Amino acid sequence: MGDGEHRMAVNLSKLQVWTPQAVHALATRPDSKVVAVGREDGDVELTVPSEGYRVEARVPGQKNKGLRSLAWTGGTGGDGGVEGDDEGSTAIARLFGCGLDGTVFEVDLLRLCYKNVRDAYGGAAWCMRPAAPLDLLAVGCEDGSVRLFSTEGGGMEYKRSFPSTGSRVLCLAWGPANDVIFAGCLDSMIHCLDATTGQTLFDMRLERGRKEDAIVWALEALSDGTVVSGDSCGRVQVWDGLTGTQLQSLTTHEADVLCLCVAEGETELFASGCDGKVVSLEKRQAVSTLPSDMENAMDDGQTPTRMRQGWEWTVGSMRREHTHDVKALAIHEQSLDERTEGGGIGVARKGPVLVSGGGPRPMEPLPPVPVAFLARDPRLVLIMHNLSLDLWEVPRHKRSFSAEDLGDLEDGTVLDGSRSDAAGGGVGMGGETPPPVVRLRLEPKTDKGGHLACAAISAAGDLVAVSNTKETKLYRISRVSSSGKALSGKRVRLPGTCSPAAHALAFTRDGRRLVVAAATGDIRIVDLDAAEEDKGNDKGISKTAPGRAGAGARLVHCFEEHVDGVRPGGGDEGALPVSAITLSANGKWLVSCSVSGVVYVFDLVGLRHHWTAPSFSAPQRVVGLRSSSPRVLGVRFHSRDDILVCVDSSNAFRLLDVQRRRLAACHDGVEFPQLPSGKGSWGGQGDVRPLSGIAFNPEDPQHCMLLFNHRSVVLMTPRRKIPLNVCVKPIKAKKPRLAEGDRANAKAGKASGKGAANQSNFRMIRDFSSVVLMDFLGPNELLVLENPWEAVKESLPEVLDRKQYGV
Repeated sequence: MGDGEHRMAVNLSKLQVWTPQAVHALATRPDSKVVAVGREDGDVELTVPSEGYRVEARVPGQKNKGLRSLAWTGGTGGDGGVEGDDEGSTAIARLFGCGLDGTVFEVDLLRLCYKNVRDAYGGAAWCMRPAAPLDLLAVGCEDGSVRLFSTEGGGMEYKRSFPSTGSRVLCLAWGPANDVIFAGCLDSMIHCLDATTGQTLFDMRLERGRKEDAIVWALEALSDGTVVSGDSCGRVQVWDGLTGTQLQSLTTHEADVLCLCVAEGETELFASGCDGKVVSLEKRQAVSTLPSDMENAMDDGQTPTRMRQGWEWTVGSMRREHTHDVKALAIHEQSLDERTEGGGIGVARKGPVLVSGGGPRPMEPLPPVPVAFLARDPRLVLIMHNLSLDLWEVPRHKRSFSAEDLGDLEDGTVLDGSRSDAAGGGVGMGGETPPPVVRLRLEPKTDKGGHLACAAISAAGDLVAVSNTKETKLYRISRVSSSGKALSGKRVRLPGTCSPAAHALAFTRDGRRLVVAAATGDIRIVDLDAAEEDKGNDKGISKTAPGRAGAGARLVHCFEEHVDGVRPGGGDEGALPVSAITLSANGKWLVSCSVSGVVYVFDLVGLRHHWTAPSFSAPQRVVGLRSSSPRVLGVRFHSRDDILVCVDSSNAFRLLDVQRRRLAACHDGVEFPQLPSGKGSWGGQGDVRPLSGIAFNPEDPQHCMLLFNHRSVVLMTPRRKIPLNVCVKPIKAKKPRLAEGDRANAKAGKASGKGAANQSNFRMIRDFSSVVLMDFLGPNELLVLENPWEAVKESLPEVLDRKQYGV
């Protein structure tokens, strides 16, 4: 491929395999290293701001969860991992949430599931606010009551209920001394409640809007006693929290104000809502117009500070970066996060950058975990949805389509003649390649509609494994008839020791063993030779699928290195979630990677721990990365069974010789080749875009390796010398993407009749969008699966109708 001596067929298909859910909650951990994102369907994503908002872990939700609020309590330390308890912290950070299903729960940050689930005892739970010093959670309920839950001792228990306010409680805020609770309700009222007795001290009533009563959607209580509210009339109102007097009313939005967020120092306030506009309010000292004798009378020590000093809130700036409702805001360090109905995120620094609008960096919403898995031999693609699995078959080309060199094609012509679009229901361009066809849908039964966490398909396509937060299930896939294309699936029984809840799953190439990375931290090797089919069937599973019977699957071995391993950066010992596992083609090596980036290598023949890969420090880092070294994000074996490729959060990658426990020989003394992470260099949106996958051409793995993210791919030749600090900078012209410093050599090659491919070991192609899977179906045949954003937009709710002039 790279030297012009290889030709490669490229099959690009568009399937709507994933649709982002609306984000209803954001919560920043006290140390600002992790931002928790709560979605409508109950999924909780733990993102790392310093690594380009990479999703470090996903907690699967539940059907009809209706998550509405998240809140952190506890420690302020951590190494950036999800658990957050390094040597400097006094307590482990804990994450709590509530939803419209009427429950309050804690997120287990190690097993990545819900725990301590409690009934709210008042219908739907609309909001929640913690009082950290008191180990209390205040929850606002559908029946108009505020209920308190105690979080002492590592658990969560119901403590007491306050008298009903008479209307649904939509938002809460604790007073500065945690002695009162402000409750915003559906009936235009803000109630000030005594935190000890629950007695209503006084009420604050919002003015009626033009057509209907105002709804209080958001509340914030400041340390000086000021209370700020956002309502359905587009107003941000400032109140005296001691007397209930309205101090200011600012109409900042064209529709409902759904969320408020106060910056550190309480001199800046952000508001957003249904119109997609983010408004910055600044606290400034007002010019006093009072007579001097009245000012002296106010300086008696009893008048609130904000009134004596004459402070007022003014609109500082505003910008409109979103098309849909902004339902949550959060501050971390010196940045502002916004989450929207469409699942997107925008970021802007405080101060001048926010005013000028020059700092926002929209993040494309993509699946937080792998959702597409390839079975190469039968050309099957397994797609994991929240509650079901789809098996798609990729048809073969009617005639051989080949590209001279993927890197030498111009923009827009990469897949000319072989592009297929299943989302549109049509055939491929030019009729060359029909779109993939769904052959089977599996709907595993889950407890309380729990979402699926991970899945895997065997190389032969005859076995599918899937796990939720309770257990792992196995299905045997077969053809309905010898000549038919329809597939059927049959549940296979697994003993309890072989089917724990898992964070990652993988089959050996021969399909005889299943590797289960359990939620408890251990990795279990399961022998499937004697597994027998279950008599009971899940919905959508054939009852007539043939299969072999036997004594049942058995547990062969259990690796506990992730359980006993010490967390990087110090801290107590304990299990860390496994983020990825991969196996060599010959079935000898198993590699696992934890969310903290620790890579373990296991020998599956001798069933022993073989090596713990050292943590390397790259010469260049992602801006703001605080950990001692970038975290390993992905691992995959080269077609040579003893060569492992690792990529990390700084886009550095390395090839490891697993057998010899060292760097591979192709590094030639250069330990840290690094793909670009600067502005406009990798993905083109201003910040680092972490690599999401690795692929090798089976025809000549020594000649072609693909490193890709959701919109770009870099081609490299592993057998050549890997240069230090590679910097690939795509150019706007329709030319092959060249590495920095190689353009002169490319011109020389062109003059001599040779292409640029002969001169550069690295080239970037940016002709893709929302890539969820890129792998080889066979020798010189590449499959690229995109999640079309156009189809996603059609599934999103309608936006607020705004008048536009001069258009």
